[in-house]
This record gives sequence, C-alpha cells and structure tokens, in this order.
Amino acid sequence: MKRANDTLYDVLDRYTGDYTTYEKVTTDTDGTGMTDAKCDGVLYKKLITNGVTEYFRAAGIPVLDVMQFGATGSPSGDDSEAFAKVIEWVGRHKNTIEGLSTDAITLSIRCNSPTGVFRIAQPQKMMAQAVAIGGGRRIGLRYFSDNRTAIKFDAPESAPANTDEDVILMYNGNQFQYVRFERLKFIGTNAKHVLLYSSANGGAQDYMFHDCDFFGTWKNQIKVRGSNGANNNSEWKFEACAFSLNCKTLWDIADSDQFLNFWASKCKFWLSDGEHIRCTKGGHFAFWGCDWSGLTPEKPVEANTSYLFNLLGNTRARGVCSFTIHHGRFEHKTIYSSLMYCEWNIGNVTFDNVDCGSQASLVTGINDTTQVYFNPGTTGGPIVSFNNCSLIGRHQYDRISGPNYSAAGSSIAYYKGCNFELTNNLDSRFVFGGSSTIGTQWIAVVEDSKSTTTKTSSGAYKIYTINANYNAIGMSGANIRPHIVCATGADKKLPFTNGVLGIDLPLGARIRNVVLYIEGNTVTDSYNYNLEDGAGNIILSLSGTDASVNNNNEATRFISVTTANRSFIIRDIANQVNAKIGACLITYI
Repeated sequence: MKRANDTLYDVLDRYTGDYTTYEKVTTDTDGTGMTDAKCDGVLYKKLITNGVTEYFRAAGIPVLDVMQFGATGSPSGDDSEAFAKVIEWVGRHKNTIEGLSTDAITLSIRCNSPTGVFRIAQPQKMMAQAVAIGGGRRIGLRYFSDNRTAIKFDAPESAPANTDEDVILMYNGNQFQYVRFERLKFIGTNAKHVLLYSSANGGAQDYMFHDCDFFGTWKNQIKVRGSNGANNNSEWKFEACAFSLNCKTLWDIADSDQFLNFWASKCKFWLSDGEHIRCTKGGHFAFWGCDWSGLTPEKPVEANTSYLFNLLGNTRARGVCSFTIHHGRFEHKTIYSSLMYCEWNIGNVTFDNVDCGSQASLVTGINDTTQVYFNPGTTGGPIVSFNNCSLIGRHQYDRISGPNYSAAGSSIAYYKGCNFELTNNLDSRFVFGGSSTIGTQWIAVVEDSKSTTTKTSSGAYKIYTINANYNAIGMSGANIRPHIVCATGADKKLPFTNGVLGIDLPLGARIRNVVLYIEGNTVTDSYNYNLEDGAGNIILSLSGTDASVNNNNEATRFISVTTANRSFIIRDIANQVNAKIGACLITYI
C-alpha cells in the first residue's frame, strides 16, 4: 500500500488479489460522520497514523469475495452464512453504493473455492426473501468464478418456503434488477430444490447465465412469479450453458404475460426426466444452436408432463406468444418423450433446421407417439412453421371450437423442406381432432418435403408424395395450393415387361388433371400404358406405334383420393421389351 496526500493506492486485497485505490473521507454518503462501526474492510478502511484515525472509502465499486465473509470451501462444511453475509453487506451499504453512481450498479462477487466447491446447506442464503434491500432496479449482483467452483445446494426438505414446498437456493423478491452468473457450477441434491425463485413486480428482472453447468436433482432451475399485469419484463439469457440433470420443470413461468424474453444460445439441455418449459403466462422464447439429448422420461405422472415444452393458456396477450428454435437437435430416447403441447390462441411457433430423427429407428413405437399437439380450445391458434426439419411421430391439431372461428385459415401449420422419418406417407402422421362441430379445423400445408422412393416387395418402384394441403378440402375460405407429382422411374423411364410404377397420393386430396406422355425415344416400337387407381379403374391411357415421336394424353379429372383408390399405378400392358422415356403428371389439391 502506498499513500499520496489523501489517497491510498496499490492496496492489495488478500482475498480477491485486486489492487484498489481509496480516498480519504470524513462523512458517509448520507452526510453522517464516519465511525469505526462503518469500517468493514471492504468499502471503508481505517488508518491510524501517529495516534490519528483516518477513514478512506474505495474509489469505485469493490469486488467482493465470499472468502472475505468467512467461507471455507470445506466439502463437508456449510458456507451458507458467508453467502448470507454478502447480501447483508449489500443491504447495509446500499445507500453508499448507490451514491457512487447515477446509473444502476452491479456488484461482483467472486466465488473461488480452494477445494472447488462451496456447500450451502440452508435455503435462501445467496439471495433471501427476508432480506429487503429496498428500491429495486438500482443494484444488481454478479456471481462469478475463475476456477469453475461448484455451488452444492444441500438443504433438506424440512425447509420449504411456500405452499409449493419449494426449497429455494436464491429468492429474488423484487430486489435485484441485474443478476449475472459466470463460470459457476450448480449441484442440486433434492427433488424440491429450486435454484432461483424470481418474484417480480417491476424490480426483479434481467438475468444472465454464462458458461455455467447444472447437475444433480432439482425441481426447477428458475421459477418466475409475480403480480398479474405488473410492468416487469424478465429478460433471461443463457449462453454456452450445460444442463445435465433430473428435474420436474426446468423453467416454470406463471402469473403475468409481462414475463417475457427467454433466450438461450449454444446450450445443451440434457434433461433425463421432466419438462423444459411449463408456461401458463408470459412467453417469447428463442433458442439458437441448442441440443436436447438424453431425454429419457418414464411414464408421465400428470397431464402433459411428457412434453418438453408446455405452452399453456388460450387467452394470451398480444406480443407474448412467440416460440422459436433455430438449429436445434433432439434425442427422444423413450416413447414417453414428446416435443410440444401448445394452447396458445395467437402468435407464432417456429422450428427451423431442427433434427428430431436420430432415435427414430432405435426407439420402438416412437413414430406412433404424439410428438406435437396444438389444442387452442375456443380460440384461434398460432401460425406454426416447421422449416428444413427432420421429424418423427404424429402431429395433432385439435379443432378451434369457438363460434367466431368458422372460416378456414384461423389456424395453419406449414411444413417446408422437411423429412418425415420412417414414413412413406403422412396419412398417419397428421391427426385433426376435437369433438366440437362449431368452428374450424386446422390446415397443414406440406411443401418441398422429402418424398421417399422405395421398392415394393415385388421389386417395383413406388413414389410416395407428401406435398399436400392436409385438411383444407371443403373448408369455407380455404386458400388451397395445387401440387404436381411427376411419376417416372429412377432412370426417367416408364415401366416395361409388364412392369408397374406405383404412386401413393395423400388421403383427402382431389385430383384435377392427369397427363401421360412419351418423350422422343431412340426406339421406334409400339407401346401401351394405363394409369389406374387402387380400385383398378383406368384413369387414362396412352398408346402408339412409334416411340420415337412425342406423344401425350391429357384429361381433366376430379377424383377424391380415398383409402380404396389412393395407390395409383402406371402399368405396361404391352409387355414391351424396351423401356420408354416418359412420365405421368398428376395435378392435385
């Protein structure tokens, strides 16, 4: 430590390793005189020179360290009170801290355990409901570690904080607006443990977890509650975090549609059991480049708990109902693991470049499970989009049963560029449910998705078309898009030697035009083809004596595709020796 006039500089803190400058003061920021009782060795220091006592205050905001407050890092000890003293210190010096800046201030708290762990055996010691800092929106907390120290929460079940019987590590009772966690590990040890309970009404908001790990057993990572209609956006940010844990619900959000903006980037959510989101109010979720692996839930214990994302409530405010995942990956490893259940009445739900297919061939029965379920009740649902995704299982859309939703298009789901794993057609992949006869059904528009070309047991090729407007036919006001399937062999040739080429069209489609054509071939022999439906009816024929000449036959047909006739066949009825270049074009809606 060195002194120049009324300034102490190069003051080394033995806990934090930081050098701090202190300025001489005679009064506190509240105008009262300085005393020994106000000297805590962190913000204020006392210096006695030749019998004269002088007081100095840190120039700026000091970095706190839990070791300063008595933490030991003993794996078998209890550092609860050391963490509690940090918060008490903040409350005691609140006015002084705020007086150092006109802006909101975030206090940094270093958590470097010499053993790599701090054990906390009592609830609400890192933040407490009973500790009133006052004011809110002015002071934030930043817990960080330089050596990836673990916070092991080991409080017993006998210490519940509310009627939900939560045992809470941190309770932000509308006190701290800016809360940060960096390079820390959190270990839960009980199914009633809640890592962070945020009770918000204008104060508790703007959280960030950066490069943090979460292990063990928890009830919730975050639980967000507060007054309905409170002016309180949440802003929860998760960057490069890893979750490898058991939990009931990772993010539990209720009470207010003002609880908005939950963002995650480059995180892995390896939840062996439980849900990721249960949201009865609030919303606006966005994920970028995240992975959900190791999803191995057992039988669901209550309604919808097998769904990873539960977006509940169908009377939501505008500007709230948004859910997006970009470049995500899922591993559903049991038949009880499903993707989403949604009751939203408005908004958008988007999956973009999402891969759910890795377990499709490994989990028996997974394709017979309902993976996506939209059930908006009496109101219109959100717009749903799956873009460039690999999908498994059934997608169910229940009727919008309200009397004000009688026209088609009140709710619509788009699938573009998707691959439906282990399925040849989508007839069993889409379920349109609901018992009410009032209102309207959803429409599912499938475009540019992968058609699977396979061989039948006889060795003939069969084309499965999955571009369609599912459930749109016959709906008042439905905006229907036509589709054209080009049916030809893998070598762009029609069948020969009494061969056939099969074409499966979507159930419920309506054929409106068919074309059979021969393109100028090098051979000059005759040909004769029929296009037949699955019931054996001839839809169109094409014949000729010279295959080197272009030829076609076109007809307008209005044919409803049913289970009985859906498998159409191009048949060579002339037992031709030479295959002919040609195709069948079928236009349907």
